[in-house]
Amino acid sequence: MRSMFKTPSNSKFLYIPRFYDERKEELDDIVAENQPNENPDAEKIKERMLRKMRNRYYGQSKFAKKAMAKSRAMVFGIAVFLLLISLLILGGFPS
Repeated sequence: MRSMFKTPSNSKFLYIPRFYDERKEELDDIVAENQPNENPDAEKIKERMLRKMRNRYYGQSKFAKKAMAKSRAMVFGIAVFLLLISLLILGGFPS
């Protein structure tokens, strides 16, 4: 028996998953960049400079390592402080 209200049918999507290996792409670019070339392309030079700046920015610099160590120490200190406070509160009540 049909219902009184029309229910919408399911939508179908065509999705083809693709795998992108960024590291392999960068290695291919570096190998192609180091091949002897008579006249370098301006676009390739611009892409090489952008890639180097991106690597320098997103790479683990000394600043990032120090910030991560400071963050871990702060979390550890807070955890110890909360543990001590909870022990004081729980130990203060008579059994």
